[in-house]
Amino acid sequence: MMRVLGNVVQMIGIIVPLVGCVSILRKAQSKTSIYLLLANLGCLVINSSYMLLLNTSTYDGALTALKMEYFGNVVFYLMFARFLWSYMKIKGHKWIKALFAYWCIQDILFLFVVWSGAGLPLVFTSLDFQWDGGLVLIRSTPGVLYILRYSTMCLFLFCGMIYTTVRLLMVKIRSERINLGMLSGAQFVVCISLTLMLLCNFSFDIVPVCVSLSILSIIASILNDGFFGVKEIGQQWVFEQMEDAFLIVDEMYGYLDSNSYAKKVFSELDHKRQNETVSGEICRLFMSDDKIQKIQGKYYNKKIMEIKEKGEVSGYGLFLVDITEQYELMERVRQEKDRADAANQAKTAFVSNVSHEIRTPMNAIVGMTQIMLRGSLPKQEREYLMNIRNSGNALLTIINDLLDMSKIESGKMELVDEEYDFMPMLSDLGMIILNRIGNKPVELLFDIDADIPAKLYGDALRIRQIIINLMNNATKFTEEGYVCLTVKVKEVRQDDIELFVSIKDTGQGIRKEDI
Repeated sequence: MMRVLGNVVQMIGIIVPLVGCVSILRKAQSKTSIYLLLANLGCLVINSSYMLLLNTSTYDGALTALKMEYFGNVVFYLMFARFLWSYMKIKGHKWIKALFAYWCIQDILFLFVVWSGAGLPLVFTSLDFQWDGGLVLIRSTPGVLYILRYSTMCLFLFCGMIYTTVRLLMVKIRSERINLGMLSGAQFVVCISLTLMLLCNFSFDIVPVCVSLSILSIIASILNDGFFGVKEIGQQWVFEQMEDAFLIVDEMYGYLDSNSYAKKVFSELDHKRQNETVSGEICRLFMSDDKIQKIQGKYYNKKIMEIKEKGEVSGYGLFLVDITEQYELMERVRQEKDRADAANQAKTAFVSNVSHEIRTPMNAIVGMTQIMLRGSLPKQEREYLMNIRNSGNALLTIINDLLDMSKIESGKMELVDEEYDFMPMLSDLGMIILNRIGNKPVELLFDIDADIPAKLYGDALRIRQIIINLMNNATKFTEEGYVCLTVKVKEVRQDDIELFVSIKDTGQGIRKEDI
């Protein structure tokens, strides 16, 4: 009966790691999942070997089964520890690495002694197998190497259990709390089995049953996508492959996680422990309202995201996008713009100064010509002086246009309201346009409303400029025919008059599709 019960228990112990191996292999693989897969294989060897030991009938067969069990034992504990280490991202401090290296050397020595038989008293001072009702009982007395090995494993896994439990109490995310709870329970079962094997001299080995129980809780989480889900592995892969810095802290600015790029930007994160408060520099980044941050000579676009759980903020995510190239390019563009603006201002000032200098002698020429026209002159000389005056006025118009451009560019353009004579202004315009027409067979026509008052009030210079520009354009594109200037009274309101001015010509005009 005892033998049947033992076989049933061991069969369950074999099925559990087999299911675990299949479950892990169905998931996307990572270094952490490989460690757990090897731990499952170790568990499978332990249970298979112990089942073989229970059913053997010879001393040599029992000893061989025991050796195989200890081989699986070594593989399970080492890989289980590496799985915990990898999953919880425990920093590889020198003392942890040294302790693990000591453990590995000790287990290799343990396996060598057990398998070779040389120095076996270091493992068991006495070892014997007894058959009681078909059930094999192990009668042994632990040796120095046995006690030392199990003490080391107890210490290592007990510290791991405490660390896992502390993290469990600090973590806010529900799914992670469940995973850590499973791991903490698995480590507790393993620690209990190691402690009992160390303190109590059982004739029935409880290790196979206990390691199967510890594996069972993790397998249950794997089947429920708690560990190694494609989504979780994909998220972790993207998280690490991001070419921008990403840092996660809890609501009290305790460090939770960061990707590789963030560790390059903030070297302190390489040695930062879970829930340890981040530096003042990083805290200021979280609290600052400035979107552009300069860190170690580079420029980053900063974004802060609230991490909420059940509607409450449980942490923050700091996202830093490297925009150094774009920022430096924009800075160069800004500098070039400043230089262009400065050059434009210098050009505007130069044009304005030159125009002023030219206008002074031109005013003198026009003025002297006007004085000379007042005297009695022969007809031909009067025509010469009239041409000089008209050409001078045309040149003054160009100079005034240049000055106006300078004023517009410098933001100093103003409208000047003053009284002016409308008909003399049209007469001057006629002389200017006739000079532009020259010898072309083009007739200049005027259609002026007789109701236009003799005196008007406004900016005569601007009105003159607009009409000249329109008529110049008409004259330029008219090779024969006429150019007609029409001025009509559109509406009179008390002291205000609205004039309608149009220019019509027989030039080529604008193509219909371009109008």
